[in-house]
Amino acid sequence: MDLLYCILIAVCSLGVKANVNTYVRTFEQPEERISTLKTVCYYPMSNAINTTTKDPIPEGFNSTLCSHVIFIPTIIDRNNQIQPATPSHAVLFQRAIPVIRQQNPELIIMVSNGGHFDPVMESMKNISQFVQSAVVLLRKYNFDGLDLDWEFPGWPITEKPKGQIHNFSIVLTELRKSFEMEAVQTNRTRLLLSAAVAATKEMAEKIYEMDYLKKALDFVNMMGYDYNGWGLLSPLTAYNSPLFPGSLISCLTVCSIKYAFNTNNLAWSATHWGSWIGKDKLMVGIPFYCHAFKLLTPLMHGYHAIATGRGECDMAAYLCACDALKKKNATRVFDNAAKVPYLYYGDQWVSYDDVQSTTIKAKWIKENGFGGLMTWNMKSDDYEGVCDGKTKYPLMNAVLRTIHNQI
Repeated sequence: MDLLYCILIAVCSLGVKANVNTYVRTFEQPEERISTLKTVCYYPMSNAINTTTKDPIPEGFNSTLCSHVIFIPTIIDRNNQIQPATPSHAVLFQRAIPVIRQQNPELIIMVSNGGHFDPVMESMKNISQFVQSAVVLLRKYNFDGLDLDWEFPGWPITEKPKGQIHNFSIVLTELRKSFEMEAVQTNRTRLLLSAAVAATKEMAEKIYEMDYLKKALDFVNMMGYDYNGWGLLSPLTAYNSPLFPGSLISCLTVCSIKYAFNTNNLAWSATHWGSWIGKDKLMVGIPFYCHAFKLLTPLMHGYHAIATGRGECDMAAYLCACDALKKKNATRVFDNAAKVPYLYYGDQWVSYDDVQSTTIKAKWIKENGFGGLMTWNMKSDDYEGVCDGKTKYPLMNAVLRTIHNQI
C-alpha cells in the first residue's frame, strides 16, 4: 500500500505547472515604525575578530532592523556555568555591544544558551550553579536577557533520562525567580527570559509543560521551520516552512484525504502555541534559509516528488536560492495553498522563503494578533544585496514593510 502511495505521489508531481517568472520586489528600510509587534532576530556570531577595522560590528549585522537581537553562541562549562563559546566571543561581546547600543539605544540585546544541558539537570545544586552564572554573564557583558535554545528537553522520549521535561520547567522557573530577585536587589531593569521551542504537534505536545513556560517566560520563539527535510523515512520533496498545508495539483483523491488534516505547518503551530501560552507571548518563526532535496529523476520535480538525498542548497542561506535562479536557470513555482515557493533545476529541488512568502507570513502573523515574529537568522538574509544587485536584507525589509503598513 505504501509503495502504491509513493507511485501515486510520483505521478502527481508530474502534473505541477511551473511559474517561470521569478518574483522580484524591492524594499527600502522603513523610516517610521508604527507597529508594536516584536521582531526578534537571531544572529550567530563567528569567532573571528576583524583586526583591520575600528568597527567592531559583526559582518551581516544591522542594529536598526529588529526590536530584539539574540546573539549566539555561549556554552555550559564543566562547572555548569554559562560562558562565551570561546575567548574570541568574549572579546566580541565586549567590543560590539557598546557600539550597537550607541547605534540603536532601543534595541533589546540578548544572548542564547544552547549548551549541553544534561549535566545541569542532574541535581538542584547544578541547576543553581547554572542560574547564578546566567546573571553574572548577562550583567558582565551588558545583555538585556537570556534565551534558552534546548533542542530538545526529553526528546526523543525513549532516549533521554526520565525527568528532563520537568527539569526544564524547573530551570525556567529558577531563572525567572533569580532575575526578579536580582532586579529588586540592584534596582535595575529585570533581565528578560525567552526560549526557542519546537513547532510541530508531535514534539510540542509531549515535551513542554505549558503552564510553567507561560509563567516563567517573557516570550517564546517558536521555530516555525524544519517541518520537512530529506530522510530515509521521508524521501519526498516537501516544504521547510509552509504557512498552510501544501496542495497536490492534479492529484488523486487519496492524496488530498491523506493530507486534509495536516498539522505540519506554521498556521497550525502558531495557533496552538498561542492558545497554550498566549498569543501576545508568541514570536512566530520565519526561516531565511533553504532545505534542499536531490531528485530521483529530473522528470519528477513537483511537490512530493521522490528524492534520494539532500540537495546542494540544504541548510544554505537564501542567497543559494537566488544564485540558482540567476545562474542555473532554475524554475520557480509558488504553491498558492502552502503560500511558499520552491525551485528546481536538474536533479535539485529547493524549498525556501522569498520576499513574496515572507510578506504573506508577516501579514498573517500581524492580522492574527500574535506578539511578533522571529527570524532565523539575520546572517542568512541577503545582507549585501546580491540577489537583485541593490536591496540589502530583502527578507527582513519585507517583514518590516508589512508589519508597519508600508506595502
